Amino acid sequence: MNNRKKDVVWDSNVNSQGTTSDSIERMIKVRFKDPQLPPDQNIREKYININGTVFQAITAARDAFNIPEVVPIALLFKGRRMNPSNNLVSYNIEDNALLMIVPDQIKGG
Repeated sequence: MNNRKKDVVWDSNVNSQGTTSDSIERMIKVRFKDPQLPPDQNIREKYININGTVFQAITAARDAFNIPEVVPIALLFKGRRMNPSNNLVSYNIEDNALLMIVPDQIKGG
């Protein structure tokens, strides 16, 4: 019998404000790969909320790698380039997804 456990964390005790709540938030583990770091240091894992928007994933990637807000980045997920300004903002990110951090360009208006 296969008893492999999924990396899903259920937390019904603490919400984002640090107070107790009856609502249950489901978190997923996302792995971030930074191509600018050496291979033995370039993957970090981070838990993000299950609704997994691109904006949240980019924020988690910034946190994981200490990337300043002024540095524009995008994420590659299954070959799709995602950033907060494109149409993939709410593209759902799966459990244990591997996202690659890539430089992003701010397009002039």
